[in-house]
Amino acid sequence: MKDYVVDFHILTGKATIKERNLYLCAVVDKAYREGKKVFIVADANAATEIDQQLWTFRDIGFVPHAPVRDVKLAAKAPILIGSMDELQGREVDVAINLTDHALSMLGCAATLVEIVCDTEESKELSRKKVREYRAQGVKINYFK
Repeated sequence: MKDYVVDFHILTGKATIKERNLYLCAVVDKAYREGKKVFIVADANAATEIDQQLWTFRDIGFVPHAPVRDVKLAAKAPILIGSMDELQGREVDVAINLTDHALSMLGCAATLVEIVCDTEESKELSRKKVREYRAQGVKINYFK
């Protein structure tokens, strides 16, 4: 059986969604530079925001990515953005979950990243996800 791990990145200082997204861009950029395939799981609104931020994240250059629905670009992009359903059956190294629901690790990437804003709502949602991931037998790491 494949070993799965979930990395919870906990942002401090009452981080906003915009700050979370900037942090996400840094995580994606690092994974890209390490040659990893990444899938960002997001609802339609968050996907649009992330798509825009990845184009403008760095002053020089950008992080190559594509929404899954753009079939032509997605076929070559190392970074994909889409829904939970669109992740299934894809081979990726890292999945980043921006949804309110825990992902099933079966058939998912070996590493899943959850980014937690320092708000009670975000922390409570993350606690629920931790319980669900533990029930799946997944190793959990925490980063601050």
